Amino acid sequence: MSDGGFQVEGAGAVVGAGPVNGAGSVDGAGPVDYNAQPAGLRIPPQYLPKGVGDAQAQEFLDILWNNLLMGGDPDFDYLVDYICDYPFFSESEKSRELDSIPLDAAEALAEFLIAQRLAQQETFGQVPPMPITLAFAELERNGIIARENFACCQTCGHDEILGQVADPSQWNAYVFFHQQDAESIFECGAGALAFGLAPGGRAAGLNMSDLIRSTILPTLEKHGVTAKWDGDERTRILLENVNLYYPLESLTPHPS
Repeated sequence: MSDGGFQVEGAGAVVGAGPVNGAGSVDGAGPVDYNAQPAGLRIPPQYLPKGVGDAQAQEFLDILWNNLLMGGDPDFDYLVDYICDYPFFSESEKSRELDSIPLDAAEALAEFLIAQRLAQQETFGQVPPMPITLAFAELERNGIIARENFACCQTCGHDEILGQVADPSQWNAYVFFHQQDAESIFECGAGALAFGLAPGGRAAGLNMSDLIRSTILPTLEKHGVTAKWDGDERTRILLENVNLYYPLESLTPHPS
């Protein structure tokens, strides 16, 4: 299940990785935004329908770029389909739809943007792990399965997460944020964390609320992630001040 966004394969936490949200530093040179668009990046006009204004072009670029930030192996065909289906409207006549981007231009634009992101990543060098990644690693050392950018939505995440470990009975609980949460984090630095008891926790008679208060919230805060929870197990944990960095993998050359 998914409400939108480009599909990628293999995206997830990277140790050796930071807002549009991914801030950090490279070689001590000061803050670096690992997810910002390269300075001066624009969609080449030959890829856009005639009549598209600067504001629409920038909005379109922002959407495409934010979805590349999900990292992993880009689904080229899905990206091209999205570009072809994107609606543009006349700046002077808001109700008049412009021509769509043809297939050959969509393929060229997809290749252009992926190449821009890969080239940008090459300038980062070794990127340190993000605080949320460090927090999740500590949770796992304490018997709580923790996954970033896991599954397309909350329902699928709950259904699939116990399949991530060899023996769920050895784990007390789990937490995750899904793809749509990751998209929100890239946009504003905030998202939500789903949770649940694992078989080991149920067998031991553990209480989820107690685990959240004693282990999950303190671990997140220890690593600089603001975590707020209202105490109701039907509501997720609010995450703020979250930085992510998921590098895009090389694209297999697309047959022309």
